[in-house]
Amino acid sequence: MIEFIDARGVPVRVHDAAEADELETALVGILGMEFDPLPLLQQRDVRCPISRLIECAVRLSSMEDRQIQHAMVLLGGLDQEDLDLRERGHLAACNHWVNQDYELAHACWRKLLALHPRDIVALFSVHMLEFNMGWTERMRETMVTASPSWALMHPLYGYVRGIEAFALVENGDYDAASVAAECALAINPRDIYAIHAACHVGYERGEYAQTLKWLDDTQSSWADNLCMRIHLWWHHALFNLYMQRPDAALQTFHQKIRIKNDPDGYEDLDAVSLLWRLSLTGVDVSDQWQEVAQYWMPSIDQSQYWFNDVHSIMAMASSNHQVLVQRILRRIDTTYAKVPMVANVTRTVCRGLIAFQQGDYDCALELLGKILPAVRSIGGSNAQRDLLELTAIEAAIRARQFDRAKHLIEQGRSLRHPSPFRTFFIDRLEHDEPIHLRA
Repeated sequence: MIEFIDARGVPVRVHDAAEADELETALVGILGMEFDPLPLLQQRDVRCPISRLIECAVRLSSMEDRQIQHAMVLLGGLDQEDLDLRERGHLAACNHWVNQDYELAHACWRKLLALHPRDIVALFSVHMLEFNMGWTERMRETMVTASPSWALMHPLYGYVRGIEAFALVENGDYDAASVAAECALAINPRDIYAIHAACHVGYERGEYAQTLKWLDDTQSSWADNLCMRIHLWWHHALFNLYMQRPDAALQTFHQKIRIKNDPDGYEDLDAVSLLWRLSLTGVDVSDQWQEVAQYWMPSIDQSQYWFNDVHSIMAMASSNHQVLVQRILRRIDTTYAKVPMVANVTRTVCRGLIAFQQGDYDCALELLGKILPAVRSIGGSNAQRDLLELTAIEAAIRARQFDRAKHLIEQGRSLRHPSPFRTFFIDRLEHDEPIHLRA
């Protein structure tokens, strides 16, 4: 193989110059999410080690069992003795991830970044691990360590600023996040991670109407993105919901969020998240629950990710598939034995959601209320996890524990900004009004 230094100053070994170009194109696909990079990596009969390791990182980041099994096969075909120092670091990190030794995987990629801060494969991999694990502070620490080594001259720099923007907004630095996102979008208006980060900035600042308009104005830059368009439509619907436009949110559900890349693909999480929020406000989505649950059923045993399990519980409990609910709970106990704290938080959250769906609002409030300070460990973003706080608020209102509901609203995240959505909850507190089911 040929050994050389790439345009970012990182050592890489390939069979020929064409393979180096293929790796760069694949990285654009991974970071921009506009096309599936795996066919490009897989087209060679004989591949360089880093090509296989990049594929492993992509598959592992999905946290799906079938993808992890595929990664295991790829990893098994790599001999450590045939690898250089950088490749060995990636191999060790991927093997630790496969074995659910997430801390060790993180340490391996952090060590690689200390040696090669512009190793974009290590940066992407460690960021996805941190996101999945809910390691919000570490996301920022990683970017603080790596970002100073990047400059406009380095290929893929804009994508790094987009990732940085998301890390910053999740840590509450909204001004710096906005600047980073604007920088990335000035380089590439289609930078999906920067667009996504800007959505989170708008949400965290309570700028619901302004960000909704911005999404509409920039729709040509994101609405055809292969991997992120559904999630960005979820953000679009969420802004409509905070403007208390449930009909518009439900229209987005039908016309955008349910138009999946693969009808049988695992793309139902955003649908579940939106339906649950709509149901909290009294919108009758019973028919939609049945449809989503039918698509999710074949995959409830295919996840190694607690965030997915929480949403599958919502879908199965809301569609009254109690046998599957219990099956998911058993999976949590057996699958996450190596991360007991995460398993405990996930189990408690799921039981709180089940209690809510069964109408036991006092129990739901007790379970969710006590676990809210720890829910970051289930992964996802702050905006996504706000669903749990909203559920606790609604449980408190329905249980007529109005002081608890008021405290959660005033001290929490999800309704801290003025909005018609916040008014919907506040008015029911002040007037002691029950929720009315709406079609």
